[in-house]
Amino acid sequence: MNKFLWIGILIAFGVASAAAQSPTPVATPASTPVPQTQMPVMRPGLSNLARRSTSVREPAELRQMLLQRYALPLYRKPGGRELRVLAPDPALSARYAELLTRRDSGIFKLVRDAGCAENARVLNASEECLKYQFPGAGNSFSFRTESYRIRHLADLTYEAGSFLMPGVHMYGLMVDLGDVPLEPVDLQTRGVRYLTALQPTNDYAKAVEMDKQAEAGIWQDGFIYRRGLPAADGHTYVSRSIAYQGRVMKAIPGAQYNELEFDKRRDVITAFKVVQTDPDGAVTIVWTQLSNIESIKLRNPVKDSTGPLADKPRTRSKFTGSAF
Repeated sequence: MNKFLWIGILIAFGVASAAAQSPTPVATPASTPVPQTQMPVMRPGLSNLARRSTSVREPAELRQMLLQRYALPLYRKPGGRELRVLAPDPALSARYAELLTRRDSGIFKLVRDAGCAENARVLNASEECLKYQFPGAGNSFSFRTESYRIRHLADLTYEAGSFLMPGVHMYGLMVDLGDVPLEPVDLQTRGVRYLTALQPTNDYAKAVEMDKQAEAGIWQDGFIYRRGLPAADGHTYVSRSIAYQGRVMKAIPGAQYNELEFDKRRDVITAFKVVQTDPDGAVTIVWTQLSNIESIKLRNPVKDSTGPLADKPRTRSKFTGSAF
């Protein structure tokens, strides 16, 4: 009996020792799903920032972010540091100091168009273009916004020794008054009266016809009025820009927008004079505004301005700009 008791005790002791040496099982943790807001939606054409944002932003907020990132840089005004390369001669500013005290007047320089602004979204890396890395590249200016602008929103472009008015959805006409003083020019000056009396139309077909006439040239009272004229040192010009209100639709990655909402659409008459021509062909211009009124809205039967008055590739010409 004692023999069997000792055998049982030994067996029990061995089982207990084996159990003590076995590792304690560790519970496998349950997998935690990644919140959906942390999983970016990959959409072609958007920046990483935009990709990360599409799943957490409201559509209106995302659209505004895209406009600020892709569209606004095309319409910004250049800063003071950028403008230094185009600073007019201080002596010229002093010479026209009295005129420059007028409201809506100024002085600026235009450089010849070297193709720096052919595509507003693509940087031309040539040595000359790197000096003008802002909208308009130094050869296009808007009297309505009083700043350099991209070509198709400008009132005046300097190209191949000529002034052009290539603005989109805009009727442009100018006259060369000759080598005369700028200061006394007003709305009733001979040669200006025709521009003053010109009545714009909101009819699309009539506007197209007027634009064709402006491109061909209009003879009146001994002056020729055109959308483009040769630039002559010392000459005074008067231009009328009727920037119609309306729609010119553009697209950026992820959104569409009306480009004209980024512009000041006005009907302005401006007198300007070429006061200096540099050896490299750049011209310095002094200007004063004679009239600035609200522009009318063009009744465009073509959806989103896709017809003859819409923005489109420009046909270069010595004296002409382009249709609206």
